[in-house]
Amino acid sequence: MYLKSKKFNDGETFINIKKIKKSKKFIILFIFKKNVNDSIIDILFTSEILKRNFPSSKIILFSPYLFYSRQEKITKKYSSIAFKLIINLLKISGVEKIVTFDLHSPSLIDYTNIKIKNFSLIKLIYKNIIKKKKNTQ
Repeated sequence: MYLKSKKFNDGETFINIKKIKKSKKFIILFIFKKNVNDSIIDILFTSEILKRNFPSSKIILFSPYLFYSRQEKITKKYSSIAFKLIINLLKISGVEKIVTFDLHSPSLIDYTNIKIKNFSLIKLIYKNIIKKKKNTQ
């Protein structure tokens, strides 16, 4: 799959997917941009395109950093629960599962309507070191 993204003069984002093949599963890899909000729009538009054109396909978001996860609760009067809103938008756009690392709060997994698989980078690195150590002995 090849994705083309551009901005109109007023700042609107346009997404077009080229060279796409039907699949039972699509994985969207989140790549950091300078502005996380632009990345979110890219993900929402991409997943919507995939869901609309391939409704029986499963869409998985692979996001090493899960944006807005620090804003999972109200901290001040009249503040947004941004994480819940972002998760709902991802669900509406077609994302069914999120794979991430070191979620700000592991309790967020139970808080969402999307399956979240949270990996600990420290544990993965540790297991890899132990495995390599065993192989060299």
